[in-house]
Amino acid sequence: MKLPFDFATKFILRLVLPGTMLSAILWPLLVEVRGALGLAVADSAMLPVSILLLGWLVLLCDMPIYMLAEGRRYWPGRLRKLGLELEQKQLARLTAKRSALASGSPERLELSLKLREFPLNAAGSFEAVYPTRLGNLITASETYPDRKYGIDGVFGWYRLWVAVDKDLRGELDDRQAIVDSALYGAVLAALAVPACLIYAILRAWLPDWAPTVLPGAGPLLTLAGFALIGSIVLYRATLHAQAQYGELFCALFDQYRAKLDCSALIGELADTMADPELRREPPRRQARAIVRFLKWHKYRKVGEIANNDVADW
Repeated sequence: MKLPFDFATKFILRLVLPGTMLSAILWPLLVEVRGALGLAVADSAMLPVSILLLGWLVLLCDMPIYMLAEGRRYWPGRLRKLGLELEQKQLARLTAKRSALASGSPERLELSLKLREFPLNAAGSFEAVYPTRLGNLITASETYPDRKYGIDGVFGWYRLWVAVDKDLRGELDDRQAIVDSALYGAVLAALAVPACLIYAILRAWLPDWAPTVLPGAGPLLTLAGFALIGSIVLYRATLHAQAQYGELFCALFDQYRAKLDCSALIGELADTMADPELRREPPRRQARAIVRFLKWHKYRKVGEIANNDVADW
């Protein structure tokens, strides 16, 4: 749902801040490696290089970070099942609480907004499909264009990105950079918790193995506690920022989907597949036919349920 950034505020949010956090976590190890290699590099020179390189590493890991935070990959089966059950229970509580309130009440409206953090299924009911709120929230936004217009959200996003003007792209990327920085911060703060605990164990029980720049075990345990709290706070901030960005994502398709005009391709596809009915199909079904063809090189005739290869293209 995003593309590269420019060297401005987004450079600080996406690279400098996460690079600084990861450098702080790994600094004791970096100092030990410098000493083991016999490098005569001052801290004042090593720190900015570390921030840039580690920030670049975090940026390269953007997609795996999102997949982990969304619950799409890297989760053990049992943990994923537990997270999904918790999300489903939360959805059931919100639905029941909303149903018990009078129509038009402010509380009911607020709960309706909370429910929109979950994607809709084919029957038009909210459902939890991922074990994290962020995963369900992003899925709710990404499936919106398909529900409304038959356009795959992620597939259409990149094509709209190159079609809209530079100012709009900049505004969207500014908002996405805020979400990215909050999520990177939440993940790195969570990573700092076990790092501080390991450092504390080394300092308390294996002082000969502990990096020399480490503080005592007590301060390290305190830092682990603050890192845990910071991770939770930043994750909650990520959810609010993503909800705002998701509205912009949906609005882009509402206002600019006409830029995805594929009317010429519709005619050619109808002739190639000997399916003249495609020309008379509603725009939503035509859009799905185009996405299916461009994304998978498949075609499904009107009234059929199986896809066919577009062999003669």
